[in-house]
Amino acid sequence: MTLRELSHFYNNISLSLHAGISLISFFENLRATTKDSSQKSKISLILTQLRKGTTLHESLQLSGFVPLFDLPVLEAAERSGSMVSITKLLSARYDLSATTDKDIRSGLYLPFLLTSAAIFLPEFPRVFLGELTMKAYFIKNMAIVAGLATVIYFIRDLFMRSYYDFALARFKHNLFKKIPFLNSLIMNVAKENFCTSLEIMLESGIPIFDALRLAANTSADPDIASASHRMVGELKAGKTIPQAFLTESIFGVDLQRAIITGWESGELPATLRQQAEMLRKDIGRSIAVLSKTVPMILYWISMLYAAGTIFNLHLGNMKTLMQML
Repeated sequence: MTLRELSHFYNNISLSLHAGISLISFFENLRATTKDSSQKSKISLILTQLRKGTTLHESLQLSGFVPLFDLPVLEAAERSGSMVSITKLLSARYDLSATTDKDIRSGLYLPFLLTSAAIFLPEFPRVFLGELTMKAYFIKNMAIVAGLATVIYFIRDLFMRSYYDFALARFKHNLFKKIPFLNSLIMNVAKENFCTSLEIMLESGIPIFDALRLAANTSADPDIASASHRMVGELKAGKTIPQAFLTESIFGVDLQRAIITGWESGELPATLRQQAEMLRKDIGRSIAVLSKTVPMILYWISMLYAAGTIFNLHLGNMKTLMQML
């Protein structure tokens, strides 16, 4: 499912449960209105499991119907009896993610065109010199642009599939974390996911011990997951929430300060929500900078290369002319 479809799915569950419609009836109606055969098979498996008495989050896990990082949140919802409110919050979360994703994709069109122009520029002087035919020029450079588009498609596909595959999610996280200019971006994504998941659980009345333990399983970052499990032990040993968070540097100073403020004011869920919003803005700014900077660098490199080729052409002509004189 797309991010928008996930938002609709969780919103419909929330509305159905609030109206007193059973989960079995909900999924029967969903199967009847779903056209995709693969999705129908998954829904049929969910119905089979629900009729056996399997819990919702276990049924969804077996079918692979929803992102795996949603499962701890849904497990917490079933335990606390807050499925209506949590699915509503999940719906809002995916609606926001879908809007952000759409904005990012819209902002990448111009950089892609600039990058394509940068690819075409270096070879143009060779056409001018007669070293390359126009047909060969277009075929060669269009192949490069098509290759770039394919890479972008596979990167996006990797991101979408990583929602449903833990090993792939961990691989994606560790891969991008090693790239210098993507390191802070990928860490912000992991922290935003943690903050949002923890906020949703606490907002629905789930105890902090369970919320932290389950939130650990909603992050692809192994360091955040380990830190969350350690904090559960520290809380059980008598430490406060601020004390536990201050021992874990992985969360960063800003998040630690926000946790302290939220805890002291009694508004921890609201503070986590604000922190997640700030992280999303940072993520958006980072992507905007990357999407503008990288194509412009490629564009200017190509311009300089083309200018250098033309300059060498004229220089060679001048030398030939001087020799003739």
